[in-house]
Order: sequence, then C-alpha cells, then structure tokens
Amino acid sequence: MVDLQAVKSNKTILSKVWIGIIITIIGFVIVINIMSSQMNKHTYSSPYISQKEDSTPLSRAIPSTPSEESVSAMISNHEITTLTNEASLSSGKVVYDKNCLACHGPSGGGTVGPNLTDEYWVHGGSIQDIVKIINEGNLAKGMIAWESTLSAEEILQVASFILSLQGSNPVNGKAPEGEKF
Repeated sequence: MVDLQAVKSNKTILSKVWIGIIITIIGFVIVINIMSSQMNKHTYSSPYISQKEDSTPLSRAIPSTPSEESVSAMISNHEITTLTNEASLSSGKVVYDKNCLACHGPSGGGTVGPNLTDEYWVHGGSIQDIVKIINEGNLAKGMIAWESTLSAEEILQVASFILSLQGSNPVNGKAPEGEKF
C-alpha cells in the first residue's frame, strides 16, 4: 500500500528544500538592505574627487559667484538667471520628461500639478521662485523636493525649460491656479 519509508524520505527532502528557500530569502533581504543603505548615502569619498558639500540647499541651484552672499540674498537680488541657449533648454526638457511630466503633463498643461504654461503661478513665476520650489518642494501641495535627486545644473535647466513653456497654450491645459505673474 503506502511505503512509509518513501513518505519519510520525501518529508526530509521537502523540509530541506524549504529551509534552503528561507535561507536564500533571508540572504537576499540582507544583501538588498546593505546595498540600499550604501546607495542612500549623500556623500562618498574618492581619492580622485574633492567633495565640498554646502549646507545651504539652494546653493546647488545657483551658479557660482565670486561673492560669498547668502542664498536668500542671491534670490532676493535676482542673481539666478534663466538659461536660454538651445542645449540647456533641450537638457531641461529631458529632465522635465523624466521627472515632471507625470504631474504637469507632457506639454506643461498640468494633470495633478498646476498648469506651467499660463501666466498664473501658485508659488511665484520668476526663475528664483521656480528654482526654489523645484529645489525645496512643497509637500502640502504634493511637490517633492528635488534637491537630493537633481544636480544644480539640472534644476536650473528644468526651471529655464519651464519658463520657455509660457504662452504655449497646450490642448486640455488645466485652468489657471494661483496669482497672475
């Protein structure tokens, strides 16, 4: 009828397989945690690259100047300038398509986020305002801070690209939000 020896043998083999699977899963979890903690570090060291991190978040989005003014002074003095060359705007579009399109739509007309093509702005429409909101975000409005994801150059490029969308009036653009700028 039933071979008890075969049943016991199958139980042993099956339990060894399950133990092996569990050990493998635990090993993968440990490796993934180690790798993700290494990737989340904001600084790294290299004998070939000098790292100098500024503690002011917006300083990354402002072109370097000879003076040592604070970031807020640079913004209030309008020292951030819009990039207008084709290469910068093209790079800004690439950054926009990768990071902004989901909330602001393929042509900037807005989906979840506001319309970026009209003259109304929720957080101000100057290059300084746009750089600041991209860099710092506004979680209350659903805008994440991009300061740890995008480089200073990318922030300035995408902010300049956004300004280039003004007046493009995309089809199905959202209604104006905010104040006229």
